Amino acid sequence: MAEDTFLADDLLRQLMNVGEVDLLVGVSSRDAADTIAHALSAIEQSFQQYFVRQRVVIVIVGSGDKDKKNGLLEATSSTPFTRNPRQPGITSLRTIHRVTADFSTPPPPGVALHTVLAAADLLRARACAVLPPAANLNPSAVASLLKPAYHENFDFVAPLYKRHKFQGLLARNLLYPMSRAVFGCAIRELYSDEWGFSGRLASLCLNQDVWQEQAIRARPEAWMAISAIASDLRCCQTYLGEKSQPPTVAGSDIVDALR
Repeated sequence: MAEDTFLADDLLRQLMNVGEVDLLVGVSSRDAADTIAHALSAIEQSFQQYFVRQRVVIVIVGSGDKDKKNGLLEATSSTPFTRNPRQPGITSLRTIHRVTADFSTPPPPGVALHTVLAAADLLRARACAVLPPAANLNPSAVASLLKPAYHENFDFVAPLYKRHKFQGLLARNLLYPMSRAVFGCAIRELYSDEWGFSGRLASLCLNQDVWQEQAIRARPEAWMAISAIASDLRCCQTYLGEKSQPPTVAGSDIVDALR
């Protein structure tokens, strides 16, 4: 079991109330007051449609800032499953748990991922996913990231997108050729904000002594992907459709991205 001393007591109590799970999805509510409710709904619909018998939990990593917290309170409250009368067929047979990890200030992405991995390890989750609170998140995409790890025993599930020709130039022209030459693994998206992974990979990464490094705290995505590839774990890609970029979001600084 991973060392849990960095987890808040309130979070540990919530996790103990959940017990062991099959599937875990981590999502950050940072700067997402307008979209977090939709994202949580899409995740729960995915559980209801594709994982009707599995034990599932959503781990919401957010800021304890009062203004934001009040706006997110309804969206992130833990509520039991309720059937959607417009949705045909069998739906979830288990409670969909929501667990909230609050921080006094918005945590860096590396700290958020560290929290999700620790929760996955404590709950012995078999398959996990990290997702952005995007307005266009859909249940099918959530299932596409979880199914390979849960049903086919893949350890890392990278997204694969249909991109505009000017999108993802750094990933397409530098990161992908470099990683393929070094590792011989044809994973195209090493620098994405959504991916799936196994509980085994979660434990492996959680026990690495890298979490205080600035590069890992700022952008841990590529590090986790390369950790899986370099450890000779099973990796795959899953197609998620067109990659959209909100027009108001500025691109990453090229120096920070390369570092």
